Amino acid sequence: MRPMNTRILTVIGLLGMGIFTANASCSDGSSDDGGTAGASGSTGSAGSGGGTASGACQSTTDKEALGPVDNPTTYPGEGDAGPQTVSQIVRTCGIGCLSTDPPEPCVASCVAMQTMPNTISGGCTDCLIAAFQCGLEHCLMPCLGSEAECDACRCGGNAAGVNCVEADTECTGNPSDACNP
Repeated sequence: MRPMNTRILTVIGLLGMGIFTANASCSDGSSDDGGTAGASGSTGSAGSGGGTASGACQSTTDKEALGPVDNPTTYPGEGDAGPQTVSQIVRTCGIGCLSTDPPEPCVASCVAMQTMPNTISGGCTDCLIAAFQCGLEHCLMPCLGSEAECDACRCGGNAAGVNCVEADTECTGNPSDACNP
């Protein structure tokens, strides 16, 4: 059995897997999206950050920053991390910002710094952060188990019936087959 701290870091990493589909492209190009999108309910609609983000990752700028699903854009990683996709950067930043209150500004700033010279719109960043938070909020315990349990949880098999992948797909506008193996 792995030590608990190693398992927790593994779990947090698994929470992001499959949630962020790198075919992402965001918003209408504007940086004001009405606030951070919240996690969705079982219907998959985005939450209440001042407005519902839908298709927030569809601008040309966001598409360039994220890259296509089959060949996502990578950025130099910090330290020994090596090249990282935006999904990996969001996970790394999310973990690094867990102790800040609120964590969203920290994560957004971290993602912006690590994806330079590209720019990801505020709306798209909010969707990526919301997906990470959804997995963390609803699937931490199941993800301490197997990867299959974690995937099932993120795809709506949690007590609240929240489908984090579906919510992210709606928010970003990027299709995902993560819940259809």
